[in-house]
Amino acid sequence: MARKEFNRLDKFISYLRLIKIKKYIKKNSSICDFGCGNGDLLVKLHEEFDFKLAIGVDAFASLSEHKKIKFIKKDISDTGLEDEEYDTLLMLALIEHIDLNKVDKVLSEAYRIIKPGGKIILTTPTPIAKPVLEFMAFKLKIISSDEIKDHKHYYSLGELSNLLIKRNFKKVSTKHFQFRMNALYVFEK
Repeated sequence: MARKEFNRLDKFISYLRLIKIKKYIKKNSSICDFGCGNGDLLVKLHEEFDFKLAIGVDAFASLSEHKKIKFIKKDISDTGLEDEEYDTLLMLALIEHIDLNKVDKVLSEAYRIIKPGGKIILTTPTPIAKPVLEFMAFKLKIISSDEIKDHKHYYSLGELSNLLIKRNFKKVSTKHFQFRMNALYVFEK
C-alpha cells in the first residue's frame, strides 16, 4: 500500500505511541524501524537517544534524508540487513497492515536481525478499536481512510503474543493503552 501524508490527528496518535515506547529504548543503542513511513518518528527518537546505528525500512514510503540515519526502501520480510545487529526493532502501527500469510516471515526476519537480549516493540490497534477507527476514517473523515482500509487484521493481546512466542521471542510486557484501543508488546530475543 502506498502511504499518504498524515493529518494532525494521525500525527498526534503517533506521538502518543512514541511516549509509550520510550522507556524501552536505550541511549547509544542500535535500532531498526520496520514500516518507518517517512522516517519522522525515527528522527525524533534519534534526537533524544543518539543511536550508534539507526535504520528505517519501508517498502512504500518516500523516505527522509538524514545524515545519521540510513533509510532503505525494501520489503520488511527480506531486508538483507546483518544478522543480530540491532538492540531494538520497532514495528509501530504496522503489523495490522501485513497480510496474514506474511506475518510469520516478517517476525522471522525481525528475530534474525535482533541481537540476543534485544527487544522487539510493537503497537497495534485492538479488535475493539476497529469500529471506532472506521467511524473516524469513513464517517468523520478525521483520520486516514486509506490507512484504515489497509488493515488486514486486528490482534488481541493473546493472539499476537502467541505469534511472537512461536517465533521464540520472550515476553517482557504487554498492555493496552488509549482506552484499550491500542496494545503495546515488548518482547525479547
